[in-house]
Amino acid sequence: MPRITNPDDDEQVEAHKEALAVNAARREAAAEADRLGAAGADAAYAEVAANVETVLRNLEDEPPLKLKAAYVTCMANPSKGLSKGAIVVLVNKDGHTETPDGKKLAELCGDELFGASDLLGNFIGRAGGLSKAMPDIVQAGVREGIVPAADAARLSKKFAGWMKGVGWGKCQLSHTNRPSLGSWNGWPWEATNELASRALSVGLKGKVLDVVVDWSTPQQIYAGDKHQLFVPIWTSSGGKLLGGEAAITKAIAEYHRLVKK
Repeated sequence: MPRITNPDDDEQVEAHKEALAVNAARREAAAEADRLGAAGADAAYAEVAANVETVLRNLEDEPPLKLKAAYVTCMANPSKGLSKGAIVVLVNKDGHTETPDGKKLAELCGDELFGASDLLGNFIGRAGGLSKAMPDIVQAGVREGIVPAADAARLSKKFAGWMKGVGWGKCQLSHTNRPSLGSWNGWPWEATNELASRALSVGLKGKVLDVVVDWSTPQQIYAGDKHQLFVPIWTSSGGKLLGGEAAITKAIAEYHRLVKK
């Protein structure tokens, strides 16, 4: 910063005043950046907490498979911000048992290989994929006696959410168009637990939170105390254990306790 050596030198005085103004502007900009950064972090935190609440609601709304327990874990240093995939909800399956709504979806989206009817044959190729066609498929199911008319509106909305992003290529079974597992007798759109994951992800915002459906429990993933990185939020017997904000707060605290030293 230019110093004033002669108070009577107008040029020195003006240069000093200009430097003071520049420094003040820089401090104000830095303070604003800090404020916006904190606000951004708060917004990301609020968003992921709301997403956990959404998953909890989806768990209670009869997903396609019977599920056993759900956990929240922090996968990356939260001090650096909640980036994509930083928070994961791990959901353990309870066997291979489908729920009543899951069975109904399988009936509607079957074909001549395994299904009771071939409703999909009338819709394959429509723009928007299976999700957009789902209301019409459900109405066809009502006409075929597969879906009760009283359930049509509920299942149309529900199944459209479950099938979001599923292209027609995963809706035609053959002996070559299957998941790689030789013993798999399901549908291509059910492969690797993706149907249950999609069902639990309906309504999520942003990309910070991922939902993973798997057999592995926290104790099988981590030995010793590190399994406590997975914070229980729901069980099939007890229902909701923690709300979204409490779950995220505890998951971050466990990360700092067990990982970041």
